[in-house]
Amino acid sequence: MDVYAIAIHNNFVKPSLEERKNEVENVKRWLEIGYKLGIKAIRVNSGRWKTIESFDELMRNRGLNHLLKDIPWMTHLTGLLNA
Repeated sequence: MDVYAIAIHNNFVKPSLEERKNEVENVKRWLEIGYKLGIKAIRVNSGRWKTIESFDELMRNRGLNHLLKDIPWMTHLTGLLNA
């Protein structure tokens, strides 16, 4: 059976530096596994801030988080999506 892609369920925005380092090591491990299996596509997630309770709510908000509205790049992104 050919495996053409994998998705790594990681979270780079965990509060603890140690937890984030563990996430990086997990991704490295899965990248190596993907390489050994000859996988052509690997999805690496950035993570969630967990400031919205559910993924469904986040999607209803078009991926925007009102608690992050004061972050400059988020303000820019909001403007682009609402244009």
